[in-house]
Amino acid sequence: MKQRKKQSGFTLIELAIVLAIAAAVIYVGFAVVPSLLASNKSNAETSALPAIVAKIQKNYATQPNFAGVTTAGLIGLDVFPPEYVNGAALADRWGGTITPAVATIVTASDGIALTYTNIPQQECVDVAVGMERTMRIISVGGTVVKADGGVLNRTTLGTQCNNATNTMVFTFGR
Repeated sequence: MKQRKKQSGFTLIELAIVLAIAAAVIYVGFAVVPSLLASNKSNAETSALPAIVAKIQKNYATQPNFAGVTTAGLIGLDVFPPEYVNGAALADRWGGTITPAVATIVTASDGIALTYTNIPQQECVDVAVGMERTMRIISVGGTVVKADGGVLNRTTLGTQCNNATNTMVFTFGR
């Protein structure tokens, strides 16, 4: 009588278990990684924006107001991190643009408005919440979600950030 050799390798059940575990890991990766990346970008922005504001305020501390401020002038003063500078333009971390402009908060030219485009929904909320104390006025999609001297209206923020991409304006003064 011939002896049967025991086969080596995985059985069909063992292979099915390994595939199920791999599928679960991949599913969790696809569910968690985008959220982590979004959180990372919004955290990085809420760290960078106060530094940008401080540099602009420092450079214009002896001036009566912000009259004459331009994108080229701010780039020349190195107020933006190098990764934001794209030639003569500014790009945000979401592939949109950053456009600085002189603004009026109380009196003419007493503020700077930084307009960011292409901000995804979750980052829109996260960045606005993170900038509540730094910025005097915050608007999303043309609607003010934080008025000068006020607090961030989270209900309005949630409604306004409800787009795949959003335009946000952060206004600060001296």
